[in-house]
Amino acid sequence: MHLEFRTPRGRREVTVREHDGAWLVAVDGRELDVSAVHVRDGVVGFALDGVTHRAHVAVRGAEHHVAVDGRSFVLALADEDRGDLDEDPVDAGPHLRAQLPGKVVKLLVAEGEVVAAGRPLVILEAMKMETEVTAPCAGRVARIHVEAGRILAMGDPLLDLDPDQGGEAGK
Repeated sequence: MHLEFRTPRGRREVTVREHDGAWLVAVDGRELDVSAVHVRDGVVGFALDGVTHRAHVAVRGAEHHVAVDGRSFVLALADEDRGDLDEDPVDAGPHLRAQLPGKVVKLLVAEGEVVAAGRPLVILEAMKMETEVTAPCAGRVARIHVEAGRILAMGDPLLDLDPDQGGEAGK
């Protein structure tokens, strides 16, 4: 299976195949030692290079939203017949949205604040795991749609970010 792994910092190619009863996983051509421990109700337990992890997975259309070790990612199936692979991922661009259902733990920015790419903006809790939502690009926080304690569904708006057009966020 071939997947396209999209993050605010770029795209990664992931291939998964079964070989002699084991799963072979390669990220950008680099093979990883991965073994599935269990899969149940949107939770995947796995070992990566001998270290056990738990990933929470939610499916939204053709995208798989994955939260693991406090970080969240969007996986999209690579399919040459689909023309949507060049679209922005759900958490990129000016409108950031919740990638998984959960609760807003803390807002780390205020409206009007200038932020750099990668800066933490909001902390969400999903299935007893905290996830940091970071700025996909430099810009100014235009509008905040949530407050601490609010329960969110996947896809609910978090905040609007006006992308930096002139390098202002780096000053």
